[in-house]
Amino acid sequence: MLEKRLYHDRGWIHPYAQLRRQVVDRLNASARILEIGCGRDFAEAKQYLTKTPHAIGLDPAIAAGDRRQGARVRGFGDRLPFADASFDVIVCRSVIEHLMDPLAFFAESARVLKQGGAMFCLTPNRWDYASIVAGMVPNRWHGRIVRFAEGRDEADTFPTYYRANSERALRRIAKMTGLAIRQLEHLNHSPSYLTFSPLLYRVGAAYDRAISATPKLASLRAWLFAEFGKA
Repeated sequence: MLEKRLYHDRGWIHPYAQLRRQVVDRLNASARILEIGCGRDFAEAKQYLTKTPHAIGLDPAIAAGDRRQGARVRGFGDRLPFADASFDVIVCRSVIEHLMDPLAFFAESARVLKQGGAMFCLTPNRWDYASIVAGMVPNRWHGRIVRFAEGRDEADTFPTYYRANSERALRRIAKMTGLAIRQLEHLNHSPSYLTFSPLLYRVGAAYDRAISATPKLASLRAWLFAEFGKA
């Protein structure tokens, strides 16, 4: 498998795994964690529940009353159904690119985050070539393209807007919503959306190595990882 040979065998760690590691390291038995956009299955709950029983997932696709793994709440990130200062840790993974109103989303996250807490975000970089192409293609076509390239069900492909998917945008929104950026990194990624073509995958991997070789090109890497706290 190309990804194994060109990435995993060379010590690469998937951005999802890097996010999970930092989040779990922040948890203890009394910590309350909220994952916004957790998906129908709240798959990350099993990781959080090894450290704390207070794990809540929120997603518009969750069925009311579904509590199979961690507490699940049907809702939207710009209208969080929680009291002020409710959570020690907030997580949003592959969510920000789908926001029509990122300012409202971050304002709500800041409201429910405790002083001294942490909000972790992982999102595609607006200046990655895959994001640029996705932004040029009408959303109504995304489901069919993703199904062809990655085999993902069209029902699990959502509209993208990329309105807060750059370092500059995140810094501006943080300042406007009372958040302070503690970490902000550009992470590289395997071109998994090109696995349908071994040749294109190798081209994508070569490009990824080139932009990962120097800090001067970091702004072109595929992912943005950020940690926020209350200002």
